[in-house]
Amino acid sequence: LEQAMILVGAKPPAKASILALIALLLLAVAVGGVGAHGRDAKKDSVLHAKATSIRGHQAGLGRRQEDKDDDHDDHDDHDHDHDHDDHDDHGKQATMPTGCECLGKSNIEAIHEALGEANEERLGSTYGSYCAAFDDGKCATGDDIHIEDGEHKCGTADNCKAMWGGMYDFNMNQAWCCDSWCYVNRTTCTDAKASEYGITVSKSRASADLYFSYDVCPDSYSKPSRFTYDPPTANYQQFNMSQCPFVVAAPGCECTGTNMALGSEEIAKHGTNYGKWCAAWDDGMCNASATVGPWHTCDGSIAANCSTHWPDSNFNETQNWCCDAWCYVDPNTCTEEVQQMYGIDVVKSNTMANIYFSYGACSDEYSAVSSQETRMVANLAQYDKNECPWNLDITVGSAASVLPHVAGAVVAAALALAAAI
Repeated sequence: LEQAMILVGAKPPAKASILALIALLLLAVAVGGVGAHGRDAKKDSVLHAKATSIRGHQAGLGRRQEDKDDDHDDHDDHDHDHDHDDHDDHGKQATMPTGCECLGKSNIEAIHEALGEANEERLGSTYGSYCAAFDDGKCATGDDIHIEDGEHKCGTADNCKAMWGGMYDFNMNQAWCCDSWCYVNRTTCTDAKASEYGITVSKSRASADLYFSYDVCPDSYSKPSRFTYDPPTANYQQFNMSQCPFVVAAPGCECTGTNMALGSEEIAKHGTNYGKWCAAWDDGMCNASATVGPWHTCDGSIAANCSTHWPDSNFNETQNWCCDAWCYVDPNTCTEEVQQMYGIDVVKSNTMANIYFSYGACSDEYSAVSSQETRMVANLAQYDKNECPWNLDITVGSAASVLPHVAGAVVAAALALAAAI
């Protein structure tokens, strides 16, 4: 204790033995709880919000879709090609636009030749030959003959991020990963035919000989605008939008990009950019030049870390919310219906300002869209749960990450008791 007090410029008290006992007790409360408190508590006193803006990119073999959320056809970077009409081994069939049918499994050898051996192994043996969401990560097993409509097997790259992680930012929405598609014959599926049916056909950058279309494979993401399928219920997706593991933010629950409703006083305290985009704004890991998550600025007068932002919180207990990403959202678009569909919460800030936030709208291991069936690929937190300075359940070996934040409080308390004695 004497060394700690000397470090902060305080003279050791006369009753050192008493103070040493006090310090030990304080440290037992602050640090002894490491590994003892099992509560993953959300912040009770102040509410925050998080959401991520949707970007409509589509991944593929070097192809990019500029606005996949609105246009599923422009997968310039993807080698996708789905086959609706060659489902000879499947039960239900749908009549496809004449000339723009999927190439089908009967042409699989030609597809393999165009893709090349490496891509065939990486993407799968039936990739793009019929209608399926080949990038969604939900892989079927067994032989090809017994795979049902919309199902697919996988190659060594077994999900969208593994396939296209080098081309797209998976901290942003990539809903196209769950959209069904197939390769089509560009010789018969001409521009005139595509216009007639209301579909888009794009060239694969993987091969000059391959063309694909999302629209020819109907689902909730995309379908022809001027063609009716028989049966009309044909749907080749495996995940809807609320389940797709590559949807980072629920539509309507994107970050607003503004915190003006906080008012100038609160902004001055918590920071100029506080809550504008998805980030763990209270974690204390600051970046003065940050403009996008998971990084964030800390230019407010009390913005150094979680304990300075919210000193009324009980930091003798685990407060993992300090490391959870969030942002401010618009409750008028992130409605109760959307929240329920995507399994997220939107709450009014306890600063008493008329502004709302959500943790569940910004994906990380602390919170994410709860309805999604597979792991979230986005991670907008900077600390994982085993590193979060406010997680008192971490091992003693990791206690060093907690000490910088609690030691100051311990020494301050000891000094106060010293003055009283």
